[in-house]
Amino acid sequence: MKRYTLKYSSESKIKDAIFRYLKAPTQNRSIMPFGFIQRWGFKDESLLSDNELKNAINIYYENYNLKQYIK
Repeated sequence: MKRYTLKYSSESKIKDAIFRYLKAPTQNRSIMPFGFIQRWGFKDESLLSDNELKNAINIYYENYNLKQYIK
């Protein structure tokens, strides 16, 4: 989540970027360093429907966003 927060900053932009990447993982959509991708490769496309994927991203964001650590 840290990389997404640093690059996109707002909740809606972060969620949109994660959604676009999971629907069609590519180098241009990835926020991971090139060396990481060379070593581990890309994730497979998500098989979830758009609504299921958006709900999963919402749950992920609520559990792992960095706002909970800022006081």
